[in-house]
Amino acid sequence: MIFDVHGVDIEERQLYGDLDANSGEYHLRKRNERIASDRADVIITVSQDLERYVEGILDRGGHSSRARFEIVPCVLSFSASPADVAVAREKARQRLGLTTRPCVLYLGGSSGWQLPTETVAAFAALRRTTPSAFLLILTGDVEAFTALCREAGIPADDFAITSCPHREVATVACAADAALLLRDDNLVNRVASPTKFAEYLSMGVPVMITEVLGDFARIVREFDVGAVVPASNDAGLVAAGLRDLVLATEEARAQRRERCIAACREVLSFESILTTYRRIYRPDVADPTPSARSSSEASSA
Repeated sequence: MIFDVHGVDIEERQLYGDLDANSGEYHLRKRNERIASDRADVIITVSQDLERYVEGILDRGGHSSRARFEIVPCVLSFSASPADVAVAREKARQRLGLTTRPCVLYLGGSSGWQLPTETVAAFAALRRTTPSAFLLILTGDVEAFTALCREAGIPADDFAITSCPHREVATVACAADAALLLRDDNLVNRVASPTKFAEYLSMGVPVMITEVLGDFARIVREFDVGAVVPASNDAGLVAAGLRDLVLATEEARAQRRERCIAACREVLSFESILTTYRRIYRPDVADPTPSARSSSEASSA
């Protein structure tokens, strides 16, 4: 039996007022969660923090699960090379009329948990020290973000807010020099694995990320693909981190873009998790690693 855990659904519904801790549904969900954890042979989680949380559920219940844990983050499939991204980036910047303007990206909706107000405030703070900065927002909530930008005093020439089909997002978003991924400090976010992070990296865009997204903050630091901001999401601190990213030399920014793509391919692509899935679902099948293939090919020769 495999228990695949993608988040803390019970706690998330409690946080946003959709589930009463005294309700029958709450107790049923908690019971099923414990049963699944107890009976599983393998428990898959999307982050190290989620693994620790599920282990805590077992400890608090006094249970000793036979399960082994595997971490499989939310990933995506892509085939673009750094050269492909560089060409698409130049075209996107020309279409947006950016020339040499540093560009900050936000991709997503205007729901409160995505911190849209803090995101716009951080850019407004950046613009006060870097007047040439430009904000690119790709969203389905165009009116909401337009209002936020106007309230923050950002001139219309300094931002573009648009919506486009998901398949076209990469061809626009790759124009950016940095992206924002801010989150509040709560359990839901601490165990999360937002696919948006992998999307940013796959487009060669370094990420300004809140430290509460622990696994991804570690990737940012390990691969040098962005910057990490404290859980306060203070606009001044976020702006300072953004400024370091977008005003680096062109050579440094180009190298960081290549690191972003490489990091995504190495740890956040479908290809990167195949070995783990094979170990979970098909332990009877040998892993066709490059070395194994080479040995086989040599024998055939």
